[in-house]
Amino acid sequence: MCGELGGEAKFVTDDYLAFVVAVRLGTTAWMLPDLVTNLAADGDLPLGTARSILEAIRQRYHRGVVEHSLVRLQEVIPDAKGISAGQ
Repeated sequence: MCGELGGEAKFVTDDYLAFVVAVRLGTTAWMLPDLVTNLAADGDLPLGTARSILEAIRQRYHRGVVEHSLVRLQEVIPDAKGISAGQ
């Protein structure tokens, strides 16, 4: 998926190899958890919805990827208290 977010073109993928190729070609690329986290941080996606999406896609990623995204939600959103990978 390609689009513009914050005035910048973004390439968003759920495919690790496509992500690596895009980065090596100099394209601004995000994995799906990055998109979810950034949309929530910008207030464009409700926090609960972001957490639900991250939980739903957890199985598709290596261990730690979704956990890291959940921690990022805590860091960028002051109201995200209590959200963690273990809850």
